[in-house]
Amino acid sequence: MSEATLLESRVDKLEQANRRLKLALGALLLVMAAVPLIGAAMPEQIPQVITAREFVVIDEDGTTRAVISAEGIGHNDENGNSRVRMNADGFTYWDADDTLRALMDYDGFFSYDENQILRASMEADGFAYWDADDTLRALMDYDGFFSYDENQILRASMEADGFWYWDENEILRAGMNADGFNDYEEDEPPRHRLLGRERQPGLGHALRLRTILVQGTR
Repeated sequence: MSEATLLESRVDKLEQANRRLKLALGALLLVMAAVPLIGAAMPEQIPQVITAREFVVIDEDGTTRAVISAEGIGHNDENGNSRVRMNADGFTYWDADDTLRALMDYDGFFSYDENQILRASMEADGFAYWDADDTLRALMDYDGFFSYDENQILRASMEADGFWYWDENEILRAGMNADGFNDYEEDEPPRHRLLGRERQPGLGHALRLRTILVQGTR
């Protein structure tokens, strides 16, 4: 190979290397130029604050399933019926038959059966339970625990001064306190205690809520 041919070959290799260098440099400059553009676009894709009056979630059938707004948070079933509502006033729950079953607000917690009859309430002054016939069966408050039969007659109480039991005729039959245990015969003079009667008026708040809140709040 002559010197001229060798020199020409080297020149060709140098030109090829030069072209590759130019391509690499051009690609690098292109990437560097794109970085500011990407950075400028990112704030638009991921905003720092999202502002809206209401957020609505729908399912594949277009039925509204959840709503978040200034009025609160709501959840609907697949038929679009309200099932849960939570707002500044409290929490409300309806079953699949659109019957109010639970309510919690600043007054306390209230549970209803399938007939929308108040069955239990828990408030600041105590706990109360009613049966399916809307009869008070149990009450627990700062005075103690009180149990009633199906006729709403006080049958048992547990208080600071002891435990007491009455029969269906409202006659005291047994008692246990710091002095010991005592039982009484039917023919002994009635020894009624008034605690059961005194606690009845205290239920007025819960009874009033039964009529006010039974319709619920949508």
